[in-house]
Amino acid sequence: MIFVVVASVFTNGLVLVATAKFKKLRHPLNWILVNLAVADLGETVIASTISVVNQIFGYFILGHPMCVIEGYTVSACGQSGGGHGWGVGSAVVTQCGDTAGIWGREVGHKCG
Repeated sequence: MIFVVVASVFTNGLVLVATAKFKKLRHPLNWILVNLAVADLGETVIASTISVVNQIFGYFILGHPMCVIEGYTVSACGQSGGGHGWGVGSAVVTQCGDTAGIWGREVGHKCG
């Protein structure tokens, strides 16, 4: 689970950094990916981190308030820790990476 949290933060961060850095990625369709990345990042940082702590101790040690926060975060951001975030990250890299020139070459397809 720790690997999932780290990988999800990395891939969602990659989406946000790539969108902020490359103007070619700022299209309406790509803002949907940014929205998913922000929601997944929020869920990962808050709810999945709480889940990792619970798994380390073997039971819910953080008390009722943290249980409520975890439940609210998962319901508000969607339970996408590791699932949607990795998909969003890979979609941005594979579909838009070459167009933005991230890899040092430009290909003929368009992002968004």
